Amino acid sequence: KKWGTKPFLLYPLLFLFWVNSHGVFIFGLALLALITLGEIMNKFFSPRSSLPNQGLRHLIIGLFLSLAATFITPYGYKLHLYLFNDIVLGKMSPGMKTTLAYATIFKFPLSHLVDFWVIMLLFFLVLFLFLVLKVHELNFAILLPTIFLAFYFVRYNRAAFYWPAFWSMSLIYSRNKVRPFWYNIPRLKTVFSTGIILLFLFLSARAIYDSGLRPFKFEWLGFGTSYFNPVQESAFPKNNRPGRLLYNSYNTGGYLIYDLYPVYKVFIDPRYFPYKEWFAGYLDFQNGRKPLSEFSRKYPFDVAILDYFSSQTPIAKFLFSKKWDPVFYGPSAIVFVKKDINFRHDIKTLDKHRFDNLRNLEQAYTVFITAQNLNDLDTSGYILQFIRKEFSYFAGYKNVVRVCTLYQEGMTAFAKKNYEKALAKLNKTEAKGNTIRANWALKQLWNWKAKQFVEKGKYKEALPLVEKIIKVYPSSVESLYNAGILAYLIEDLEKGKKRKAVLRQSKFSEKILNKDTLNWNDYLERFLKLAPNHEKAQIANQVLEGKGLPKKVPLIF
Repeated sequence: KKWGTKPFLLYPLLFLFWVNSHGVFIFGLALLALITLGEIMNKFFSPRSSLPNQGLRHLIIGLFLSLAATFITPYGYKLHLYLFNDIVLGKMSPGMKTTLAYATIFKFPLSHLVDFWVIMLLFFLVLFLFLVLKVHELNFAILLPTIFLAFYFVRYNRAAFYWPAFWSMSLIYSRNKVRPFWYNIPRLKTVFSTGIILLFLFLSARAIYDSGLRPFKFEWLGFGTSYFNPVQESAFPKNNRPGRLLYNSYNTGGYLIYDLYPVYKVFIDPRYFPYKEWFAGYLDFQNGRKPLSEFSRKYPFDVAILDYFSSQTPIAKFLFSKKWDPVFYGPSAIVFVKKDINFRHDIKTLDKHRFDNLRNLEQAYTVFITAQNLNDLDTSGYILQFIRKEFSYFAGYKNVVRVCTLYQEGMTAFAKKNYEKALAKLNKTEAKGNTIRANWALKQLWNWKAKQFVEKGKYKEALPLVEKIIKVYPSSVESLYNAGILAYLIEDLEKGKKRKAVLRQSKFSEKILNKDTLNWNDYLERFLKLAPNHEKAQIANQVLEGKGLPKKVPLIF
């Protein structure tokens, strides 16, 4: 009451800060414009709902000054054109298409956003219609923004931040307006109030359960920043200064741009707009379409910080590369340094207590697998014990402990060359895309066991093991060759007759995809396609042409 509508004139300061920190100021600007338009319409068509003349003037001045403030950026009007094309016209750039904030709410079933949208819309319609039909008051300053925000709530996950706040204030306003009429219908009031209380209790209980026991991978219930912010991982290059040029993943940039400046400048951050010239190349690298060597030639860098959430594919590329070394990994990300800058740091000497503040079971599992991939079994064992101690109340705890125990015992046995035990343990796990070292160990173990069977003439027992390798590594030429020869030998023993040359027309990739039965000729044709100059190519051609095998079975183990 003291200040009246003068705070509307402070909006430009809010937008000046907003436009220079995040691109979604466009939602706030559109919302303010619709509120102002609604108040102007109220003035002409619904005077009972309109602001006083001075309040409307303050609002209009606040709107135009806020619009002017959004041009005070290094990019000027170009930022507005870019956002208008992307968000309003729907001509989404690669950056927008890959940003989860601009995905539809139907992509996140565990967030329950669709449930909230339906509940909010129903509550608003009931109160708003009651306001119009019983109170005879139509407030365009509420109606227009609600239509806008409800539509974009569905279209863009990002808008889920804005409609709930506006919806809550609109309901408080509407409820106060209908209160005198509400008391004339006591039964309706009782039913409505009881329903609200029960709904509130249900949604609150579900929210508490999800936040406390089943949080998203990068979050937890409590204080602190999310795992998108690589606090420890940023401190390592800041303190040790390995290299001069930084590569970082999209999710980490928002923290690194402040924490590492002026020591390093980020490669990218969640604003996207300043980096749009190379964002397509970044996506090609992150998604596996561009090799590390090619990418680093085009965009030179000698230190890299990659988060676990979005960078599993490039992390694998760095691990397989002979030109990069992992020098640090923490709760959020991993740091690689190029070998030719002569910076060395043994990751196995790092303090294991750096993981003592892990608060999310899935993130702890991810870090456990990272330690395994780095062959840092002491640390993975430490994290496993931490999981057992700290996360027993989390959803999925028993399965995570079971799987991690199998990996830990299996890889420990493999390191000690106790291959029978290692195979028994790791065979109970499923080969996954991020379990790089365990997959490699399984490949060695399956080959080792298959070789034992072959030496005993047990080709039928050997073939399934080789086929397991192909399912994990479809381009393993040695395994394709072995599978083709073994399948040929099995068929030869069963049928006991010579073969004629076969037509080379099978489609290996389609059969793998459709889980069709693969024949020996499928394997050998795929082998020749991938490695036509291999030392065993002549034997494969000989078999496919119906000339049979040499007397000694020429397998590769």
